[in-house]
Amino acid sequence: MVGVVAELFEHVVCPGRAAFQIKRQPLLDAFSSLQGFFWHVTDFHYDSTVFTSQDSCTSPVADIEQKPYGDYLCDSPWSLINSSVHAMKQIEPNADFILWTGDSGPHIDESKDSTENIINIISNLTGILMDIFPNTKVYAAHGNHDYFPANQLPPHENEIYRAVANMWQRWYRDSEANRTLRKGSLHDSIPNRALGLT
Repeated sequence: MVGVVAELFEHVVCPGRAAFQIKRQPLLDAFSSLQGFFWHVTDFHYDSTVFTSQDSCTSPVADIEQKPYGDYLCDSPWSLINSSVHAMKQIEPNADFILWTGDSGPHIDESKDSTENIINIISNLTGILMDIFPNTKVYAAHGNHDYFPANQLPPHENEIYRAVANMWQRWYRDSEANRTLRKGSLHDSIPNRALGLT
């Protein structure tokens, strides 16, 4: 990459400052055709109980003021997630793709969580991304809060991975991508781009 940058720009030293100027316009024009836009979303940490039990809050319940979009001391309520995804659509409705890097579940005690809860959370988040961005490919990965118990991401097929692979079939119709999803991983490429994701 440094060689590419060196071909694109030359360092110009002026008294009291340094600046860069375009050196090879045709080469720069070639790279501009690779320009694109994408969204990166991560760490939703959706907690459906945030307005009731507030199990994911880092401060006692009595200290947390109930606000429409939650509190920074707690994980995200649905109102915050919904508002954020709709704002993404308003800001850039035609992104080339969305990179979703997991951590969907809340920071709650293991005794209050379950496989079913994690599957439901990922299903809700998958649903809103599909609804708001119906024609946008999403490249998704599991985070440490996308499994029960948290911080366990086993390298073999299991109930959560199977459920997620079924949810994400629209994004990963390729049988190889779907097969690897069932084992908790993903390898895919971005069409018309010199990029691959693993």
